Amino acid sequence: MALYRALIEERFEKENQPQQPFSEYLAELHKDDNGSKTVVLIPLGDFYESYGEDAENAAQVLDIVLTSKQIEDNTYKMCGFPKHILDEYANKLLYAGYDVVIADENRNSHRLLSADKIILEQAQQTENEPKQAETQQTEVQTPEPEENAEILVGTELTIDDRKFVVDSVNTDFNKVSLKDITFQNSTGFPIFRSESIDFVKGIIAEQTKPQITAEFQKAKPQRVQNTVIYPEIPLSERRNFQITNDELGYGTPKEKFKRNVEAVNLLHQLEFEHRLATPEEQKILSQYVGWGGLADAFDETKENWSEEFKELYTTLSPDEYEQARASTLTAHFTPPVVIKAMYKALSNMGFTQGNILEPSCGIGNFMGLMPESMSDSKMYGVEIDSITGRIAQQLYQKNSVAIQGYENSELPDSFFDVAIGNVPFGDFKLLDKKYNKHNFLIHDYFFAKTLDKVRPGGVIAFITSSGTMDKRTSKVRRYIAQRADLIGAVRLPNNTFKKNAGTEVTADILFLQKRERMTDIMPEWVEVAEHETGQFVNKYFLDNPDMVMGELKEVSGPFGPTLTCEPNEDISLAEQLDGAIQNIHASITEYEFDDVSNDEEITIPADPNVRNFSFTVVDGDVYFRENSLMRKIELNATAENRVKGMIELRDCVRTLIEYQTENYSDDEIKAQQAKLNTLYDNYTKKYGLINSRGNSLAFSEDSSYFLLCSLEVLDEYGELERKADMFTKRTIRAKHEVTKVDTADEALAVSLAEKAKIDIAFMEKLSGKTEQQLYEDLHGVIFLNPEHEISPEYEPKYLTADEYLSGNVRE
Repeated sequence: MALYRALIEERFEKENQPQQPFSEYLAELHKDDNGSKTVVLIPLGDFYESYGEDAENAAQVLDIVLTSKQIEDNTYKMCGFPKHILDEYANKLLYAGYDVVIADENRNSHRLLSADKIILEQAQQTENEPKQAETQQTEVQTPEPEENAEILVGTELTIDDRKFVVDSVNTDFNKVSLKDITFQNSTGFPIFRSESIDFVKGIIAEQTKPQITAEFQKAKPQRVQNTVIYPEIPLSERRNFQITNDELGYGTPKEKFKRNVEAVNLLHQLEFEHRLATPEEQKILSQYVGWGGLADAFDETKENWSEEFKELYTTLSPDEYEQARASTLTAHFTPPVVIKAMYKALSNMGFTQGNILEPSCGIGNFMGLMPESMSDSKMYGVEIDSITGRIAQQLYQKNSVAIQGYENSELPDSFFDVAIGNVPFGDFKLLDKKYNKHNFLIHDYFFAKTLDKVRPGGVIAFITSSGTMDKRTSKVRRYIAQRADLIGAVRLPNNTFKKNAGTEVTADILFLQKRERMTDIMPEWVEVAEHETGQFVNKYFLDNPDMVMGELKEVSGPFGPTLTCEPNEDISLAEQLDGAIQNIHASITEYEFDDVSNDEEITIPADPNVRNFSFTVVDGDVYFRENSLMRKIELNATAENRVKGMIELRDCVRTLIEYQTENYSDDEIKAQQAKLNTLYDNYTKKYGLINSRGNSLAFSEDSSYFLLCSLEVLDEYGELERKADMFTKRTIRAKHEVTKVDTADEALAVSLAEKAKIDIAFMEKLSGKTEQQLYEDLHGVIFLNPEHEISPEYEPKYLTADEYLSGNVRE
């Protein structure tokens, strides 16, 4: 641990040197102007920004808004644009006669795109050559110069997979002009880049050294699995932490900071020692509450937080630091009093055991407060933040906690009996092909995806922003109501999260039960009505005022008057919640199977790695998965051996399909084909053809049985003619990512295929055309959506002809 701290402190000393004043940095970027018109672009987050006279010129050429920004002690005129449209906007500036200087994130280097040279090169092109500038940017770390490396005009070199030739050397300014020749024989005209002489010497020297190359190993795609740390440690040696402190996370900002740092240091120590936390160490880890409300600790100008700033900077890795700083406004942990009430409501519904999903689990407070009566349940968590997820894995060592975005998780549908948690909310969207067409904001997306993950009759108990119930547009509530019944909702007072998360926000607990089938009959709760204050509130709360844990009042918000729930100081929140959940009536029944037997069946919670309606082997016994449960199958010895052999064949075939789809190497595919041949030959020698009656009786219920039947090519008499091509050939084309198209029609087709919607930004990137050009080229194929102006955050700007002409048939 001491070594780890020493290394981190060394990084802090190195990186925390006084930074050059911004005015001097800006002047330095202009030092190579030589009288030319220049616009400097400086990266900041997901944007490029220009300042001063540069901003005025850029705003005029690019037709974007000119504003102002305070930096250090000066106010600069400023304009900016997103990074993903750099190519388009850099080209516009070049065409307008401006040189473009692009700085890097760390102020280590910059590059120059020269308008004069580009215009000269363009004039020399033939008319039928495409006139398109490629301005792909890459960050370059300056290597140590090599004294003996000679720089000669005409020398070719490669920087970040792009080819350059030395165009000129200016010793007076210590600069080398590099001409990008990556596309010299195909598309586009050249881009020029300016680097220091020492930088280019170092690159040339590095590339003239003998290179030792290794065969490229393709990364294997991740599989869905039970995500536990140190899987070699047996279950008997693992322990789940139990929360007994109802004031977990309370304290002053500096007390929370101290406990956070102590938890992170302990986490690093555990990982360094490659072991699980002890019960005493779990108590320390459980005090971690994230960085919500602790923004001052990340501000080096706050004198009363200077020591904490340095400690934080030396404790966290660069990636951890950036993630933590970004979470100061969004990381809010749920107080135990609310979690306990939610579990009590589920208990009242009769839930005792099953598969539980928490799709944004934080450090796992919902796991730590699970009542004893539900302790036989199997819990699965998903958490996007690295530190938070790693702490959860140490606290709940028997549970599955995947550290990834919910949009990237591949959990099976209709698998979970209960989903519980506090979903993230914000004014942004996640990319998930299945749901992109709905244009959901993040909190709405969590509801939509979870409705698919929960089985019919299963219950979702989520804390969410009051906007889910109160926003004027009913689109999301209608989506939910088609798929689930609202069995209850509780409006929480605005101080619920204040003590442990440092924030005041009005939130709701929603209890939803998934339907067996969708409906078009809309209940009243999908609509809002006017409150006596003049603000709009969901009809459910107007009709059920006893489900409001306080008093609804109008207050001034950041975007004007808004409705909040002021707490009732005369009664505790625990008492209020206890009374409210008595009004929630539902029953979580165990999943019923179609086949009826007088014998008592042995069932276990389903393994998410097993496909629905498939056989699997658990501890030597055969089970069959149906939705959220797997039932043990009683078979005679011969039938059991048939099934186990077919399972092995099935898994081998699916792996071979994966290898071909993901474009694994020929050697890997041939090895898997050899394995399949051996398994097939051994199996059919004992039990005959897969298509035989005996094998059909044993395995036809498995969803993959007919896939296995396709391994055999039979003659007209039902005898084996030959094995299928899969045994010896590639039969599946690998997935191919389309990165460039020529026409608007092609861009639209790729967008609909990849994004399931009209994604104009994506289409612009693919085709190189502007939004207006795409719209004109697709006249009559796509249409402007009139609903977009009313609800731009929920309604897409463009619709396909089918969508536009059909309208909302259900309504």
